[in-house]
Amino acid sequence: MRTVWKYTLTPDVAMRIDGGDPNVVHVGVDPQWLDSPVSADMTNVPTVWVELDPDGGDHITLVFVGTGHSIPWSDARHVGSCITPGALVWHVYEIDRQVRTFRG
Repeated sequence: MRTVWKYTLTPDVAMRIDGGDPNVVHVGVDPQWLDSPVSADMTNVPTVWVELDPDGGDHITLVFVGTGHSIPWSDARHVGSCITPGALVWHVYEIDRQVRTFRG
């Protein structure tokens, strides 16, 4: 069964997301951090929501970069951007995708 999962990204660190036919459905700031005085730094961190089958054997790898930063992956595919309350703009790229194709 396909479900949506939430992942908080870290700057300059690629994140592998495992699951069947993963698809990024939203990039933004997680609303749970917006009014939290304890986690003020988290309001500037992008979060992605990914639809996938948790029992599947595929994966994607995501990374985010700031506006004006280099994109060192020649085959990177843009999947979304977000503007944070701190006025930072982040851009999320898929840099690896392993999805099996089934032929019947």
